[in-house]
Amino acid sequence: MKGIYLINSLEGGGAERVFSNLVKIQSESEILNNFSVILLDNKKVAYQLPSEIRLNQLNGPRPSLKNLIDFLMLIKKEKPTYVVSFLTRANFFNVLGSCVFGYKSIISERSNTDGRLNKRFYYIKKIVTKLVYGKADKIIAVSKGVENCLIENYFINPKNVVSLHNPVNINMIEKIAKDSNVNITKPYIAVMGRLVTSKCFDVLIDAYALADIKEELRILGEGPELERLKCKVINLKLEKKIHFMGFQKNPYAYIKNADFFILPSSLEGFPNALVEAMALKKAVISTNCTDGPSEILKLNQLIPAEEYVETEYGIMINVKDKIGLSKAIRNLSLNESLKNKLAEKSYLRVQDYSPDKFRDKFVEIIVNTLANKNNEKPLI
Repeated sequence: MKGIYLINSLEGGGAERVFSNLVKIQSESEILNNFSVILLDNKKVAYQLPSEIRLNQLNGPRPSLKNLIDFLMLIKKEKPTYVVSFLTRANFFNVLGSCVFGYKSIISERSNTDGRLNKRFYYIKKIVTKLVYGKADKIIAVSKGVENCLIENYFINPKNVVSLHNPVNINMIEKIAKDSNVNITKPYIAVMGRLVTSKCFDVLIDAYALADIKEELRILGEGPELERLKCKVINLKLEKKIHFMGFQKNPYAYIKNADFFILPSSLEGFPNALVEAMALKKAVISTNCTDGPSEILKLNQLIPAEEYVETEYGIMINVKDKIGLSKAIRNLSLNESLKNKLAEKSYLRVQDYSPDKFRDKFVEIIVNTLANKNNEKPLI
């Protein structure tokens, strides 16, 4: 059996990091290790793959029609048994290729499908997504919330959708965190993510200003919102306390030395940054966004407006609630015993997301999908 792993690019980002980790995990597996990788876009590769993996990089993203044709021509040449894809364009190309060449298409939905379809042409996009995703042989949802969205809002056959959380390689994260020294003497809070509106860094900055704490705030990531966020910081006269660190190849060193970690997003699938911070024994504050955090931190109650709640594994607040977030930040800053308790809880929780458990479930999904080609019984 010959496989292909497909994604838009590896230029940086949470989905791209998980994709590269998946490729590394599968390259070391005893089965399903005969595969190559296709990148649709000719962009800089931030996450390196094992040297033995054959990499094909196309000249996307524009024009998209030529990008699709180039992909189909490569698929015709490679003749794969199955293709695993990440992110929307790659997922669409994967399913279209499957319809043409008959291989098994396995697509990974990385965030809440409704949430990522913006308002412009929303209903057209929803219809197209429903039609295309409905043709996939298997959809791997990154969380139970994403799985439910596909079944309930896109009418995907429940038998064709399965949830699989991202793996967290604790040993690797700890090792990488030690490989780089961060020379920051003042205490700080860490946040990490692409600087886009859905990450709600503007709300975080407002909440941080209201919290009035001694810790600085360090934001790891880059994106189109950078200049607007910098202007906001200047207007609040917080230039000496809020620092934009840009994209870091080794963000773990910064998180390891932080006092605690915050996820302020309005939309996630399975927030890698959150669980990676937990792997480094950090107490965490997260919004109750769609989807993932409530599953990870085990939220089992409603969160009152302008308040926060302590869950089994962290602290949670409502989306875009700067008052509730400011209270959570201040409480965790001042309460050392709570911070230490939640740090231990964080580390305990991420044991459930080990690479071994992920690999076994992933292989099971692929093998069963291939076995069902001719209505056979699953092999596992």
